[in-house]
Amino acid sequence: MKEALKLLMSMYEKNFEPDYITFSSLIKHCEENRLIEVGKFLHTLIKEKQIDHISINTALISFYAQCVGDIKQSLNIFEKMKSRNNTCWNSIIQVFTINGRIEEAFNLYNKMKIETKPDVVTFIILLKACANYCNQTIGQKLHNDIIHYGINNDQQLMTSLIVFYSKCGDLKKSLDLFETSKLTNIIAWNAIIQLLISQKKIDEALAMVKELKIYKLEPDAILYSNILKACADFSKFEEGVAIHKQILKSTTTTTATTSLINDATLQMSLLYFYGKKGDITICLDIFNKMKDSNMANLSAYTSIIYALISNKQIEMAFSLFNEMTERSDSVLLSILLKACADHSKFKEGEKLHQIINNNNYEVDITLATALVYFYCKANPKIAFNLFNDFKNSGKSNTLMWNSMIQLLLSNGRLEEALNTFHQYSTYNITPDNVTFTTILQACAEHNDLAKGKIIHNYIKENNLEGDVMLDRSLINFYSKCAELEMAKSLFHSIVENKKEMNSFIFNAILFACAEHGQANDCFLIFKQMIESGIQPTPETFTALLTVCSHCHLHIKALSIYNSMEKEFNVKPSNIHTSCLIDALSRSGDLHKALEIIGESKEKVFWMTLLGACRKHNNIEMAEKAFSALINIDPMDGSYYVLLSNIYTFNNEMEKANKIRDLMKKNGALKITGITSVYIGDEIHTFTSDDKKHPDYYLIQKELDKLISELMEAGYTPDTRWVTRTETLTIEEKRQLLCRHSEKIAMAYAFVRMPNTPQITLFKNLRVCGDCHEATKFISKVRKCKIVVRDASRYHHFENGKCSCGDNW
Repeated sequence: MKEALKLLMSMYEKNFEPDYITFSSLIKHCEENRLIEVGKFLHTLIKEKQIDHISINTALISFYAQCVGDIKQSLNIFEKMKSRNNTCWNSIIQVFTINGRIEEAFNLYNKMKIETKPDVVTFIILLKACANYCNQTIGQKLHNDIIHYGINNDQQLMTSLIVFYSKCGDLKKSLDLFETSKLTNIIAWNAIIQLLISQKKIDEALAMVKELKIYKLEPDAILYSNILKACADFSKFEEGVAIHKQILKSTTTTTATTSLINDATLQMSLLYFYGKKGDITICLDIFNKMKDSNMANLSAYTSIIYALISNKQIEMAFSLFNEMTERSDSVLLSILLKACADHSKFKEGEKLHQIINNNNYEVDITLATALVYFYCKANPKIAFNLFNDFKNSGKSNTLMWNSMIQLLLSNGRLEEALNTFHQYSTYNITPDNVTFTTILQACAEHNDLAKGKIIHNYIKENNLEGDVMLDRSLINFYSKCAELEMAKSLFHSIVENKKEMNSFIFNAILFACAEHGQANDCFLIFKQMIESGIQPTPETFTALLTVCSHCHLHIKALSIYNSMEKEFNVKPSNIHTSCLIDALSRSGDLHKALEIIGESKEKVFWMTLLGACRKHNNIEMAEKAFSALINIDPMDGSYYVLLSNIYTFNNEMEKANKIRDLMKKNGALKITGITSVYIGDEIHTFTSDDKKHPDYYLIQKELDKLISELMEAGYTPDTRWVTRTETLTIEEKRQLLCRHSEKIAMAYAFVRMPNTPQITLFKNLRVCGDCHEATKFISKVRKCKIVVRDASRYHHFENGKCSCGDNW
């Protein structure tokens, strides 16, 4: 450049006037090489020599905008021009479009129309900007002007219009233009194919790729990259492999083949595709070839490491990370930290944290979130400290806050989780569907109706209803909290408002009805599901078989089980077989259940059978089930207790004691029975013969009164349900039964809510026969509806009857 300037000055010394070509070329060179001071010197020289030429001014407009970043100066030069042609108009318009100032660019375009007729280049510049910023209003006006000026047959312009409508998501207009213009350039095809992909029309996109051969068009690296990524995202693995083979066969010209092989974006798409497909061997082969071709940059390492982690190859992922010579970034470090958390690689995660600290990495929100997520699993105390630091420094997002809520909930700290949720707005954090579904699930598990309603009200107040996952969570929440009618109401409102219906919503309401023993509703909703054209899933049949089990419909259960694969192409799993065994066992057909179990080693099958033996008092079958179970898992105390209780029920105390002794010898643990009851917003929990509650004396007084009322109504304690094996008198047994946790919980509910129309109890074990019978009497003598959720199902007691029909 120095030589060029010397030559320029020499020309003046020898009285040779440089022409506009000389100056234009020099200014363009300054722009391309970012020689700002030289460019400004040339501009000063041009002004001193009073040189005025369109080409020079056009070059200066571009120089000040692109190199100096002085749009005001570019506009000043343009406005002072004595004469202007389309080239300079296009140049100044492009200055504004490149900087995202589309409205101002469009205003200049309107001024241009007064002076001269816009050309194809003008429209291409403006349409490109409208496409990039999805400004369909201005783009549509430009399209109208293109038609007005009669240049709508220009192939380049039609391609720009198709790209514009495609990027704005207007499939109809894009396809209309594509069909009428009969374009045979790959750019237009790419635009349409990418639009189809973005609208999840993957099959149509794949069909268009095949059509390229008809028009003798060769796909480029962009098209191949887009369609391969789509095949990965939509699990079209067979089609993706075929496309890869097509790439490898593209040997029509050496140039084309080389450009595809050497295209880094395409190779990255292949890595992504085979990573999703789970073919690590091919992934590594592609990556190694990229290394051999010096294409293995940070992005390539990130892709292969992510693929390895996705396929649980953690050790190999870290091996590649350790061989990297290029400095890592927050994205890769975040991927690795999440992998360390998910796969309990806590030492490796701590080393990564040291790398971050020792190498002065900037901890952005992405990396901060990954660190909190990792320590939520590795060291909750550090997680809390980091979370507080990041949220106070403005480096937190919804994902980080959700991680903290999940951490609190996993430790049973529901109250703190809700308090954290209420802080979202203080720190400008917007809760997402994961936030709500996580908290609602926790409220359901804790049977906390009041807190769940707070979340539901927040969802309604912020107009967040309508999301499939949220609707499913709300239905599940109300069902688990014994509010079946509310769950049904939500489902019906979804149907009435014609919201998006899918298997998730139907399965949620089917499970709700099944758990509450609502067989007729279950089958009607299933019929509605089929009529809506929604394919039943394995979960659908779990719900249907469950309701059959709860409602003594073993013949119906067999029919459903046998129809799964024949009619709906759903292969029965162990869960479905377990449900069928449960339905047969509960109905008393223990031999048919045993026939289905056969020689299986599935613990759940034998546990189901043993539970039914307790109900039907079948000692022989119970012993067979118990024998199978202790060979599968001798540490589970539940079946020792079940068999012991069966012996006790039949007054075979010696056998019962032997089982209890064997349980102690094997170190198996018994689960303590617990019953919870809600009094307002408070949860009160009781165990059998519980004397620790602050209101113990009030509870005892109310319990004595209640038992007396039951006796007068005809209730007699069934002492066969006393599970203690020591010798007790009949009165002692009766006293034990009367102090079961369910009865204590109900007594306390009547102390605190004397005239309550409903009591809801939650029990962690299956309710015993005596408590079930007593609760029927209580619902009648106290004229109160009682809902009990036990380990098996929901029981709705009213006026002396239970919804289960004594089948539980």
